[in-house]
Amino acid sequence: MKVTSSMEKLRRQDVNFIKKLSLVRSAGVQWSHEERGIVLRIPWEKAGFNLRHLRPLNAGTVVLSLRSLTKDIWLCCDGTRSVEQIWMELQARYPQTEISLEEIVRKVNQLLRRGWLVACKGE
Repeated sequence: MKVTSSMEKLRRQDVNFIKKLSLVRSAGVQWSHEERGIVLRIPWEKAGFNLRHLRPLNAGTVVLSLRSLTKDIWLCCDGTRSVEQIWMELQARYPQTEISLEEIVRKVNQLLRRGWLVACKGE
């Protein structure tokens, strides 16, 4: 029996759809740009994590930091660019780093599934 990775499943089913989406940050997620990265403050019910992944701020809020590529994706999700355009922008910003469209789509898909990003339009 052949086992396929989640990335292979994502490629087959979603890459062509997701790469055309324009995304915005969810209104239910408070965030700030701090020294340690992008800090998200997320209502418990939207966090999408179990206890081993999070640091509770108070009874109803989870706090976490986005770094590196995920941070850059988050900052680009302002509704003005498609995921594919974000990928092209990040390639231009970091020419010494190989960034695949599939990697961007995988990270965006994780943020979409958790409800932290919202699709605002597609091409």
